[in-house]
Amino acid sequence: MIARDWISLVGIIVGIFAFSSGLWQYMKAQKWKRAEFVANSINEFDSQEEIQNAKLMLDWNSRVIVLHCIGFPDGLEFEFDDDLLCKALKPHTEISGFSDNEVAVRDTFDRFFDYLEKFDHFIESGLVNAIEFKPYLRYWLNLIGNENSGRKRPIVIKAIWKYIDYYGYTGVQKLFCRYGYDIHPN
Repeated sequence: MIARDWISLVGIIVGIFAFSSGLWQYMKAQKWKRAEFVANSINEFDSQEEIQNAKLMLDWNSRVIVLHCIGFPDGLEFEFDDDLLCKALKPHTEISGFSDNEVAVRDTFDRFFDYLEKFDHFIESGLVNAIEFKPYLRYWLNLIGNENSGRKRPIVIKAIWKYIDYYGYTGVQKLFCRYGYDIHPN
């Protein structure tokens, strides 16, 4: 080999190294941007009063709650329990009307499910992957997706699944399937 060939070979090796290093830095930056996007999405989710209230209703079986929603800007305070949740989440075709408390619960859960739909859209579009949302959603996915989790009676979980299905929250159903939960009603 002559000197010119050695110089060409060294140039190729340096070029491959520079390209690989640049690619690695790019991939690392993309991973960081995805993590930042997920964290910001979850922070926005958690900062919404309706989401906080939906989480309270999911986490507790009975408690006094104040819901601020359309028609009740000053808040509607009432005793919440799982029986009220089941009644509030009935499809409108199965009940002649809803109380103010039930309307407030429905509005709150609509907002909660709208956000879960958004998360599934982010995953489906390839913007992020399901693994990146899992640490933030694990508890709520298990609580809603596992009728035997012990957090809520199975009848309450099935009422939630029925509501999700009836009102066409297919993105919520897909999101739960991504994490191994089939929440389609039987």
